[in-house]
Parts: sequence; C-alpha cells; structure tokens
Amino acid sequence: MADTEPEPLFDELTKAAARLLRAPDALISVMDETNSFWKSTHGLPEAMRSEVVSDSFCQYVVERGEDLFAEDVRLNEFTRSNPTIETKGVRAWAGCPVEFNGEILGAFCVIDNQLREWTLEDRAVLSTLAGIASREITLRAELADAENVADEATTESARVRSVIDTLRTSLLPPVLPTIPGLGLDAWFAAADNNDMLLGDFYDVFPLGEGRWGLVVGDVCGHGAEAAKLTSLVRYSLRSAAIHHNDPVAVMAEVDAAIRADRLDQGRFATVCYLAIDTRKGISVRWARAGHPFPILASKTGARNCEDANGPPLGIAAVLGSSPWSAGSLVLGPGQRLVVFTDGLTDVRSPQTGDRLGDDNLLALIGRLHAEDETADPTAASDSFMARLTRELETSFSTRPDDVAVVVLGGTVRS
Repeated sequence: MADTEPEPLFDELTKAAARLLRAPDALISVMDETNSFWKSTHGLPEAMRSEVVSDSFCQYVVERGEDLFAEDVRLNEFTRSNPTIETKGVRAWAGCPVEFNGEILGAFCVIDNQLREWTLEDRAVLSTLAGIASREITLRAELADAENVADEATTESARVRSVIDTLRTSLLPPVLPTIPGLGLDAWFAAADNNDMLLGDFYDVFPLGEGRWGLVVGDVCGHGAEAAKLTSLVRYSLRSAAIHHNDPVAVMAEVDAAIRADRLDQGRFATVCYLAIDTRKGISVRWARAGHPFPILASKTGARNCEDANGPPLGIAAVLGSSPWSAGSLVLGPGQRLVVFTDGLTDVRSPQTGDRLGDDNLLALIGRLHAEDETADPTAASDSFMARLTRELETSFSTRPDDVAVVVLGGTVRS
C-alpha cells in the first residue's frame, strides 16, 4: 500500500469523509516504523504524500489500537505533544484504524482547522468509512494473490475489456426520451483507466401524466460489485419513484433495498434524484444522498442548489431514519439545471495537474450559459453540452474517475 499510486476508490472515500463531516481535509494513511504514507488525501496539497511518524497524528490511533477524536489537539492528552500542531494549523482531529487481517496498518483521519465537538453521527460515519477502506485493502490483497498465480493472455485482457464495455453500456439508457417543453442532454465519459468498471450512471424514465424521474448516481467500488449495486440502485429507484411522489420517500426505499439485499456492507451510493412535472411549466423536486449539488444556470449566473441534504444510500442506518430533505424549483425559460457526478469536478489539466474543482465548474457553466443569451438566434450553434464537453476535452482532459452529466432545459443534442 505504501508504494502504490492514488486510486479513485480511496479518493472517493476521503472526499466523502470531508463532505459528510464538514471538514476541510481528510486522509488515509499507512504506517511503518519510520514514515506515515498517505494513500489518499482530500484538501491537502498533492505534493504531500508522506511524513515521518513523529510528525503524524495517525500514530496515536496505531499506538492505541482504537479510535481517537480530539476536539482540541492542543489539550488532548495524546496529541498535545505533537511538534507540528502550529505549523499545520490543526485544531480538531479525528481518526479510526485501518486494518488488514487483524493488524492496524494506519488510520482514516479527518482534520479541521477549527475547534469542534465530534458528534455521534461524525464518529459513526468515520468508523463506517474506515471499515470500507479496510475491506477494500483486503480485497486488493486477495486480487493481487490471484493475479500472481494467473497468466492473463492478451486475448483474455481484450475479452475482459469487451465485457466491461458491455456492462458499462447496460448501466446507461441507450437513448434519452423526448420530453415536451424540456430540453434534455446527457454525457458519460469513462475514467482514463478504461479497464476498470466504476459505478457512475444516469437514468431518465416516465412516471405518467407529464411526470418524469431523473437520477444521476455514483456507487462506491468497481468491477462486478459496482455493477451489481448500480443495477440495484437504478431499478429500485425506478420502482420506488412509481409508488412515491416524495423524493425523500424514494431515497428511504432505495436505502432499505440496498441493506436488505445483503450486499457487502462496505458499499454505498451517492445519488441525486429529481421528480419532474411538465404539466404546468417545469417544476422539479429533488433529494440528494451524499451527492454533489445540482447547478442552476440563469441570466444572473450559476449557483449551487443547496436546499436538499442527506447521507449516501447504504450507510443511513447508522444515522437514524429518513435523514434526507428535499428541494424544489420551477425551471423557467432560459434556465438550465446541471446534475453530475463528482468525477466532473475531479477532471484535471494534463499540463498542470490542476483539478477543475467546484468554483471553476460554476464559472464555466455560468459562462457557457451566458453565451446562449448573446448568440445570434438565426445562426447555427452547438448545444450547451457539446460546448461543455469541448471545453473539458481541451483544458481538463485527464479523468481519474468516470464522469456523468445530465442537463435539463438546454437544446437537445442531435
């Protein structure tokens, strides 16, 4: 683990930890006698991938063999002697063990530069994510053992890629429906590691009488397990949407389906589900499960729709019943709603390695939307999605993760 490069799944976990615990930084460390190696980081400089054990806060989790939650590292009996408290600007710190075959390898840590009280919810979420990281390490070890005894021929590799492409296609709708009064467009791009089946997906389906369901989601994991969970989420959500008008009730039913299916308990999904009604204008109600905020673009610019919140599907049982909330809006003429997976903000410049990020994505969507307002209506022009993907392929063409984007309100792509 110490010698391996960053991987999308572990990066998904640290990103989820920072988002769910509302902290700026998160990391997964693996330690030996002298160094703490960072398998994944979120919020920390890309160049920082390790430090000596004496400077690491993760050492205290490994030494104690259990969780550590420090509300103020300057006062905590274990962390107060750390020599890097002031240089790092750490004030609150939390860590849970990351294990392999009963041995603690390191820690899953969340860092805050403000004093804070770690709630029971915070502790449950971080412990769950640390358990997921531990199970993923075990799976990788088992896979490495299998690869050591297997002699994969080139033809077999090509066959696997073909199967992956077929599975990936089966998880996406072959065509988008035509919805009267609503422009609809979608784009999916696989991660640069095209040999790995990840879990990004989107779906649009009718609910009858001018009503439609739209979902964009991302499951934790890859390979057959990711495909299985993606199918479960997609079809469970379709079924739930038929029976429930309330997006929150849909989330609760899909969450229950994931847990009832007895999948690996370490699997979860982030989802944004929209219930669309086109009978009188275009009204949209949505619920989010640990997913990026939809972006609304209008004449005044682009903004995040932050009305709805809730944890990812599959781990809500540790947080209490129905922890989701709903948001709503009326999509007026000249407005667009952009729904996407977090792979979109993770695309990088091949020249500099810089991420697109949340702020730059807002600025890009706002600029492209404004171009429609000033365009000559008699001139032929590309769709909003075509211009968005061209910008990404030009400046941010490196994709460490799958990307799925759906746009409502724009011109339908031909």
